[in-house]
Amino acid sequence: MTKVSSSISTQIASLSDTIRNDLVKIDHIDDSCGMNLIRLSEMGFTINTPVRIVKNNGHGPMVIEARGVQAIIGRGLSNKIKIRRIS
Repeated sequence: MTKVSSSISTQIASLSDTIRNDLVKIDHIDDSCGMNLIRLSEMGFTINTPVRIVKNNGHGPMVIEARGVQAIIGRGLSNKIKIRRIS
């Protein structure tokens, strides 16, 4: 997948494909057992929630923010979170 940029408006990408200061919405989470979905929901990261990318170096954990809450998530989980860019 390519980096999410302003030219992508309806294409689904992984959260890990975003760059700093991108504003995206969670489209869905690929999670067969549901544990990640529950954990993210408890932190306020739910479907259609606007999420701002605080830090993404392209490797290692990334920092995201939604509803005034910042969270550090690992690369594996960020690959499972599918997003759509919002303007």
